[in-house]
Order: sequence, then structure tokens, then C-alpha cells
Amino acid sequence: MAHRALAFAALAMLAAGWGASPPASAQSSLTACFNVDGGTPLDLRIEDCTNLIRLGRLPKSSLAIAHQNRGTAYVGKGDLTRAIQDRKSTRLNSSH
Repeated sequence: MAHRALAFAALAMLAAGWGASPPASAQSSLTACFNVDGGTPLDLRIEDCTNLIRLGRLPKSSLAIAHQNRGTAYVGKGDLTRAIQDRKSTRLNSSH
């Protein structure tokens, strides 16, 4: 539940940073990366989280969630090496 609240906070912060609303491509990336319903295809989640991470515009706490969500998708695909890398990034970017 806390992750959902953080994801929505990230959406709000990004929207504020881009003006009235984020560009459509960024908005779809946010949806795929931060969607918590489990219905997002793993490859799409990985791609969209990667794009958001590379943009460098996420607040530190949201960046940690993007790494966590991408890492979870990597686990789902059986790519444990990349999942571990994202777990390390999650620790570096979290405030805990």
C-alpha cells in the first residue's frame, strides 16, 4: 500500500515538473512502470522503468521504486543478475 502511495506521489511530482501534464510517452511509461495491478507485461514494465530511470527526472524515492519494480520484472523473467543490480540500486536510492 505504501508503494502505491509513493507511485502516485511520483506521478504528481513528474506532472508538476513537465507543466500541466507529462508528454503522452512519459505518461504511458509511468503507467507501465508504477502500475501495481500485475497486469503489465514484464517486458513493457522493464522497458518503461528503464526509460524513466534514464530520464533522470524521478525524485530519489520514486527512482528507488522504479528500480524495485524493474527488478521484480527481471525476477519474473528469471534474470536474477539484473534483478540483483536493481536491488542494489534500490538500496542506494531509498531513504531507509
